[in-house]
Amino acid sequence: QALLEEVLIDNVRRFAPKLKDATGIVLGGDLALNVKANYAVQQHFQKRTWVPSSPSDDGVGIGAIWGIHRPWSHQELMYMGLPVLDIDQLDEYRMKYNGEMVSIQKVADTLLEGKIVGVML
Repeated sequence: QALLEEVLIDNVRRFAPKLKDATGIVLGGDLALNVKANYAVQQHFQKRTWVPSSPSDDGVGIGAIWGIHRPWSHQELMYMGLPVLDIDQLDEYRMKYNGEMVSIQKVADTLLEGKIVGVML
């Protein structure tokens, strides 16, 4: 993870002369799916950093349209994908994989311990 962040920052740094007057940085490609690396870029350059909703190759068409016609407003939604198809089996999966129902505080505490958390809403 640290090496990835370093390489990404070095690559963005190549454009530093152009970044001087920029109001933000847009990241694309599969690497832009790495939230920690995106945050490292934002912190390093102290610029607003934006990742499109589909930054990998499957989002190329979205980028082409965005280049011609920018969105009217900022979109607050984090996930707009398909619904979870097996949501009715959630209790079955929870028992099978020793999952547990927890509070938001428990999720936050677990993340602070550096652990990975999966959340179904």
